Amino acid sequence: MSVTPDTVHRVLRSWIALEVLTPQATRESGWNDVAADREGRIRNRRTDATDGPDLWHPPRPDDSTPWPILPDPPPKPPIASVENDPKKPSESQTSKKERVKRRWYNVILGAMPTRASFERLNTAIGENDPDEEDKTDRSTKKGNVIAASVVLDEWGIIVPDTLAIASFAWGVGHILSGGSPSGLAEWDREAEDLQSRFADLLTPPGSGGQPRSLTWTDLHGVADELAEALCVPKDLWIPVPCVIESEKVNAPNGDLLSSFYLPDLGRALRDADTLPPALSAYLGLHPPTAPWDALTDRARLATLLSPDLFPLGRWPGPGLHPLTLLQQAAVNAVTRDLATEGLAAINGPPGTGKTTLLRDLVAQVMVARAEKLADIETPSEGVGDLDLMDFAIVVASSNNAAVENISLELPVREKALDESVWRDEGLDHFGHTATHLLGLKQDAEPAKQAWGLIAARLGRAKNRHQFFDRVWWNEEWGLNDWLNRAAWPNAQHLRERKPGKLAEIDPPPRNPEAMAQWREARDAFRQACDRSRRLRDELVALSQAGDALREAETELPQASEMREQFRLDHEAASHATMAAQNQVDEADRLERLEATKLTALASVQPSFLSKMLRTQAWKRHESGIREQVVRLEEAQRTTRDAKARLDIATAEEKQLGKRYTEAEGRLETLLAQAARVGQRLEDGRRELGDCFPSPGFWSQPDDLFQKSSPWNGGRFRQARDELFVASIRLHHAFVAAGAQPLKRALNTVVNGSANASAQDWGYFFLLVPVVSSTFASIGRMFQTFREASIGWLLIDEAGQAAPQQAVGALWRARRAVVIGDPLQIEPVVTTPEYTTALIFQGNDLLAEPWAAPKVSAQVLADRASIIQGRFPIENPVSGGPMTRDTGMPLLVHRRCEKPMFDLANQIAYAERMVHATGIGRSAIRERLGPSAWVDVDAPSSGKWVEAEGQLITTAIAELCRMQPKGPDLYVISPFRVPAMRLRQLLTRTPGVLPALSQADRENWIERHIGTVHTFQGKEAEAVILMLGAGRGARPGSRTWAGGTPNLLNVAATRAKRVLYIVGNHEEWRGAGVFARAAESFPDISPEEWIGQKTLGAVS
Repeated sequence: MSVTPDTVHRVLRSWIALEVLTPQATRESGWNDVAADREGRIRNRRTDATDGPDLWHPPRPDDSTPWPILPDPPPKPPIASVENDPKKPSESQTSKKERVKRRWYNVILGAMPTRASFERLNTAIGENDPDEEDKTDRSTKKGNVIAASVVLDEWGIIVPDTLAIASFAWGVGHILSGGSPSGLAEWDREAEDLQSRFADLLTPPGSGGQPRSLTWTDLHGVADELAEALCVPKDLWIPVPCVIESEKVNAPNGDLLSSFYLPDLGRALRDADTLPPALSAYLGLHPPTAPWDALTDRARLATLLSPDLFPLGRWPGPGLHPLTLLQQAAVNAVTRDLATEGLAAINGPPGTGKTTLLRDLVAQVMVARAEKLADIETPSEGVGDLDLMDFAIVVASSNNAAVENISLELPVREKALDESVWRDEGLDHFGHTATHLLGLKQDAEPAKQAWGLIAARLGRAKNRHQFFDRVWWNEEWGLNDWLNRAAWPNAQHLRERKPGKLAEIDPPPRNPEAMAQWREARDAFRQACDRSRRLRDELVALSQAGDALREAETELPQASEMREQFRLDHEAASHATMAAQNQVDEADRLERLEATKLTALASVQPSFLSKMLRTQAWKRHESGIREQVVRLEEAQRTTRDAKARLDIATAEEKQLGKRYTEAEGRLETLLAQAARVGQRLEDGRRELGDCFPSPGFWSQPDDLFQKSSPWNGGRFRQARDELFVASIRLHHAFVAAGAQPLKRALNTVVNGSANASAQDWGYFFLLVPVVSSTFASIGRMFQTFREASIGWLLIDEAGQAAPQQAVGALWRARRAVVIGDPLQIEPVVTTPEYTTALIFQGNDLLAEPWAAPKVSAQVLADRASIIQGRFPIENPVSGGPMTRDTGMPLLVHRRCEKPMFDLANQIAYAERMVHATGIGRSAIRERLGPSAWVDVDAPSSGKWVEAEGQLITTAIAELCRMQPKGPDLYVISPFRVPAMRLRQLLTRTPGVLPALSQADRENWIERHIGTVHTFQGKEAEAVILMLGAGRGARPGSRTWAGGTPNLLNVAATRAKRVLYIVGNHEEWRGAGVFARAAESFPDISPEEWIGQKTLGAVS
């Protein structure tokens, strides 16, 4: 699929259109709950009554208003300021006099019945799916949608910028009046016109030209005109249903009636040509050029697991266990590939350690920031040009549960750290404050207390208020007092005021002491960093030693052979030299003999007369001398030739001797090198143990391979743990030594994030390294942040997020790590499938590659990943893909026993997950038996099967006899109605949770009974999967539930020890993936499950 900038424009427009039709619906219980949510009460007319119809009957045009109507402009009140974040008095405000509260009126100008509005939309578009209720979030289709609201002051005059108009109301009117679905993307432009026009209508001038009080006649007139402008039919319009009165110092915010994601989607659309790298990659503008499969390409995995890619620090979690192979590969890939910017995708099936992996990423970022902080001499002078936001970590998700998981786990000792770290090392970073933040008792057992202020759950205003109230303003444990005393210890007002408990237990150091502690912490950190780096270098050398040993061992046979060849050649040359020497000696002897003969012949001279007469004797004598001279010359030539050959033979012998010596030296060197490297490897093997990749490591079977931790042990692992501890202590020392600039920055963040600069927030992240938030709150919490301003964005449970929900967070991120699993809970959608398809068609796109629920934020991130997991597809569609491609996969599962693990592995993960869960004791299993399918053949009323509900209620009541405060058990249903009916049945049954109060019973039932969406990211000892939709129910419901592995996968993997499937075996065994469950789980009767005696007693 090719993605161009034009494609991105059209995708963003389609997503905007989808969000326009996403309503902010009220609860079914009515307007009183809406008022309670706003900390007010319904007050529709002026009356002295405290309750009754005069207060809550909808106001009529001629009714009196609850605010006074003045003919002229009212007396000038104190300036109304819209309430942003809750504020506390500054240190200079010592008066105990409370600020004056005023009355404010939130007028609901119009509302629309949610279900009827969606039904009319479906009819207009042509949507006709009988199972749409299961496929979309019908919880939003209850109650009413607030179409418009405005805040008035105590005189009935509009508070500026509080008029809110719901995009849903405009979108419904747009469609019902014949507008195209793609035209919904024009909401941004239309909203500006509507806001301007109706804000003017709500500001009628009085006699003096100033705004006057509004009457119900005014408001009804505006409501009617608004309905007409929105093109909402009268039968879908509820004009001015109520007004909510509240008493506050500052004016309430205007309501947020449209999707939280629309502002960020609009910004991304406007900046679509200059999007930051992480968001560009997410949208497909930079597809990977050569993606590779981490499930099969072990050569590249080996490179990725090279010791030089390991971060210097790691998170020392409980047990100090190392990350498994693919977990560590993922961390190494992220730190290597996202050094400055970019996007990484990690696919984490259930129970494979996603949170454990995220902890190591947090540790890596903290060590990296500590390295930069260590270069600062005087923290009280600030951080200079250091960009603290480059180390900011934001964890974001589409649901509160995922956000809470990491925020509640990281600070708690027993959940986050090994006992040796918090008990023996005494690691603490404002642990008392973190304990107070989490609502834990300061005198709780040490393991259950917090060790550090490491994470903050912010996001929505309620969470921010709670965080700052407990962490900042609290007189006993808040940091406002502690930092003031650290920054300005001589301030008179502080000396006169009793310090809080935090300052008493952990007195803030004065500057000289703080600087001494800073220098000590900095030196300790540098030493720990150097040690970790040195040990990592040793592991790099050790990994290279294996290559060196292989090279030496490869060369040894050749070197030995060469030495032997040179030895034989040298021996042959020696023999040749000896032969040449013998020839020289023999030639010398013959030459001397011929010379002697010549001398002897010359010494016998013929007579003078013979010479004169040239007699025959003389001639013979002369001829003999000449012949002897020739023989002597031949002998001399033979000697010279023999000596020449001897010289050559001697040179060859010398050269071959040298070569033999060199070959022998090379062989000895190789043998010594092999012995030395072998010893080094043996030492490394002894130290690293199972973490040493011995010969054959990279070719071992997958179940052993995946559970391994190459290089992740010994002294290096210990040094990495110690470096993390040193980095925390360095951060803590920096806070104390740099209290003044830190306090000034935090004051700005606490007292109004809208005015806080990036550096102010950078100081906040220095104090609290991890901030978690839902996507819905990112835009408001970080409204002043520009693109690519957040150093690290970690998106958790991304498989649950619709792709458009992550856009705002990704736009603000430099680096993004997206982790989740598309085969667990799919994104919740409110727009029917056919409507969604029309919206994308209107923008010349197919919905399939871009729209939830089939496509999630995880799917888009996986497409951009160069490292993939390619899972074979069982029974692939002809012409379709043969594999399901994910981001970097995690495979080692440590949650569920069998058969739950086997079921999930078969239906979702092509049996590639690796089981690493030990068998544990289960009291529930001991009572109800092993995992099974309990066959209930009974009629359905819709999707509710009364017999299933009665049976499960009986089982829970039986378990409550053993565990009166409630068993560790979840009951999960594919459908909402059966879950609701079972909750009602359990509440009415006396034998369920008899030891609890009624409120605690209802709370337990609410938390333990629900649909799969309720339990994503959670786990329990046992799970009962209540199927419903039995005999007589529409088969489409069962087909939908089993059409993908998601629902059954999530239900099965919540159960650590045992899973019971309760439902009609015959009806369900043909419903998609439930066929596998029917094969895997024994089919038993209700009597076999809980016993005939128990059933009879209950009956």
